[in-house]
Amino acid sequence: MTVGSQRVLFGAGATADGDIGMRVSGPAASALQHLTVCWRASGEIDAVIVGNEIGARRTGAVAAVAADVCAPPGPVDVGILGSGRNGWAQIWALTGAREITGLSVFSPTREHREAFARRARDELGLAARAAASAEEAVAGRDVVVLCTTSRSPVVESVWLRDGVHVNSIGAKTAVAHEVPEQLLARMTRVFSDAPSEIDSPVSALAGLPLIELASLLKTKDPGPRVDDVTLFLYSGLGGADAYYAQTVARLAPG
Repeated sequence: MTVGSQRVLFGAGATADGDIGMRVSGPAASALQHLTVCWRASGEIDAVIVGNEIGARRTGAVAAVAADVCAPPGPVDVGILGSGRNGWAQIWALTGAREITGLSVFSPTREHREAFARRARDELGLAARAAASAEEAVAGRDVVVLCTTSRSPVVESVWLRDGVHVNSIGAKTAVAHEVPEQLLARMTRVFSDAPSEIDSPVSALAGLPLIELASLLKTKDPGPRVDDVTLFLYSGLGGADAYYAQTVARLAPG
């Protein structure tokens, strides 16, 4: 919606018990912050959170669930492209879903990727290292996370092994996408948290259906085969922030 000369983004969600919440994002700027407010069904305010950290953490949590249900079972070796706030939240959340045996990170700035790997070692106890190239970071990994600001593909299909699961968090529009179209020929299944929001070359999927992540969680799906190449396209739902905020607030002491 537009207020005056500024565009404001609004998302809302509700639980089956009648709790509701909303997230409002103000004018787009480098210091963009969100306001998330949740109410109990009784009308009491449950949580008020200001800032953009919750969006990154919620994004990481959703993608971690996707990786957990799509990647082959067991410990995983992870490669990530991107060393920013969202990239950190991706790895932070994934440690709660899977055992990570190794982590390799690449981003264009050497100091950034080295700092990311050092933080992963210090705070998460991971065997993490900074890779010298994107190919080195993702080649042979069980799970690959693409969390970049690039408007063009950041990996090549030949770099990725059979059986890999890919989480794409960055651009995925008709004119900007971080996943190469060549990779689609190898895909066996593609998922999204909001399939109707995806508008990119990968949404055609050469005849493959774009599966809603929620539907996968509700069914007794047998899961991936050993050599399946799977892809999760993160879209993002504003209402999910409200649910995440409510969950965090209720876990907080006091």
